[in-house]
Amino acid sequence: MDNKKEELMIRKNLSIDEALVVLNRAVKADPEAMEALIENHVPCNQALADDPEIQVRATAGMHSVGMLGILNGLFGIEDKGERAGWGIIAAEFEVKCSQCGEIFADKTIHDLCPTCGKPLDLGRLVGFSRTWILNKNKEK
Repeated sequence: MDNKKEELMIRKNLSIDEALVVLNRAVKADPEAMEALIENHVPCNQALADDPEIQVRATAGMHSVGMLGILNGLFGIEDKGERAGWGIIAAEFEVKCSQCGEIFADKTIHDLCPTCGKPLDLGRLVGFSRTWILNKNKEK
């Protein structure tokens, strides 16, 4: 293996922006695999659920963790303000209507479809960004 390739394989420090480049490159290469990784959660115990940074989902008394929760545990969570407790990395999904199939760039899953009136759902994974950028873009 040449030295240049070897240097690229081991990073001593990885910034959030560098991680986002790699994650988005992976989504571009295989969006279905990356979506499956993001959506997959595995059961975890209370000790992991109590971790101060790793984000764990709690549903009906059961805990589960996914790749995004681990990534945000590595890079940190917001500690103050309206985003307190949110991880710095967000997975971005299309917003679509499952009933009529329309995709909306300016809607959220809290909206109703303007065509048929049904609640909107998450569509396919389209990439990753910093959480505050995603929230800032939705405010516009």
